[in-house]
Parts: sequence; structure tokens; C-alpha cells
Amino acid sequence: MIDPERELTERHGPPEERARKNRKHIDHLLTQVSESELRGILAALSRLEWPLCARWLSEVDLATTPLDKILKPYEFMGLNFDFESVEAPFYVVSIGAAWGTVGDGGTFRVRRDGDQFRVDEDYKGETWIC
Repeated sequence: MIDPERELTERHGPPEERARKNRKHIDHLLTQVSESELRGILAALSRLEWPLCARWLSEVDLATTPLDKILKPYEFMGLNFDFESVEAPFYVVSIGAAWGTVGDGGTFRVRRDGDQFRVDEDYKGETWIC
């Protein structure tokens, strides 16, 4: 039987190190966009039906939950998020969650219209499931 904590420690270090790596990842994201933009992009992704990892965002209070409780790429089935490109008003993002051979994700383009963000339905990014 797989011990998730042991696997995580072997891959990414003990919990304190994973938390430090996660904070560094979020800090890097926030060099590319503001926190309100990042939360707006996550909210747009939360309205997707698929992949499931994006739908999980609809279960979180994206306005108040600390970002390190939402984005957790160094945790078991934690949500990974990154920017492929940032050329406002377009943000091409990758999102996914996986462990071993189980997970899903994809690449999407999000468009900013004023204070609102929406997933660009015309963009044909890649999606994956395993």
C-alpha cells in the first residue's frame, strides 16, 4: 500500500520544505499578475465542467481562502497552476492535479473584460486525463 506522506517526503521534502516551495511558487505567480487577477482567473476556471481539478475550485471560497490553501502542487493530489503566457487581456494557463497515474488537467486561455475574467471558448488548448 502506498503511503502518501512518505512518497511526498521522498519527492518534495518534509512538510515544512513543501510549504516553503509552495509559498515560493505562489510568490512567483504574483510577480506575473496581481493577487486579485490570480483569484479572478481561478474563478473563471472554477466555472468549467472539466477538468475535475478546475471544478474543485468551485468548492472553495476563492475570495478569502489563502492562496497556499488553494494551490498546492507539492501535496497529494494538490492543485498545480502556472502561466504559459501573460499578454493582457489574455492569460494562457495550465492547471492540473495528479498522483501517479491518476489525474487530469489542461491548458486554457482566460480573457479579462474589465474586472471580469472568462475562459476563452475559442482557444483550443490541450487537456489530459490519466
